[in-house]
Amino acid sequence: MSLATLPSNISLRIVPRPAVKLAGIRIRTDMQAASEDLIKIWSEALPRVHEIICRQSKGTTYGVSWVVDAETCSFEYCVAVKPGRGSVLPEEFEETIIPAGLYAECTLPSREALHRLYDYLYYEWLPAQEENVGIGDTPCYEVYPDSYLQGGHMKLYIPIVGA
Repeated sequence: MSLATLPSNISLRIVPRPAVKLAGIRIRTDMQAASEDLIKIWSEALPRVHEIICRQSKGTTYGVSWVVDAETCSFEYCVAVKPGRGSVLPEEFEETIIPAGLYAECTLPSREALHRLYDYLYYEWLPAQEENVGIGDTPCYEVYPDSYLQGGHMKLYIPIVGA
């Protein structure tokens, strides 16, 4: 596997991940409108997500994306948090479970590198893998720890099936 085009400040490794139960606000968009739509959903969802985080004393937020139609580049995106036991979620929140499995884990310093990283993973790295390796129907997800806004790193998890 050649990672020559992967920027030096981004690491990539294959890791097993446990299932994760999340809840958040979900939208449908496409690559044409994504920049504007994602800024909007994050600004609308973050205050609600932070209400839940403050009650749990955990500051990790998630960005989850499901490919809806590869031809039109449409996808669903959810700004989410892990709900605590017995959490009363806002009405507009949807629950989802990300299944356990193998994931390509990428650690990167900022969201600015995210679009380039997705392009690299989907158009260079995955095609270079074994014939039966792909992403399947499992969503990709971004993890923003509470230290992220103070210069911490984020992680991106791309599901790997058939490995």
